[in-house]
Amino acid sequence: MAGKPETQIRPISNIVIVVAMEMEALPIVNRFRLTRQPHSS
Repeated sequence: MAGKPETQIRPISNIVIVVAMEMEALPIVNRFRLTRQPHSS
């Protein structure tokens, strides 16, 4: 069962990285008044 905690921690760390990247980019997004575009197919 040693692998189970690691598999739970990894997705959480990925979320933390994504949130940090979004916060880092926020001043640029605001400066250029960028908006999210829905995924196009």
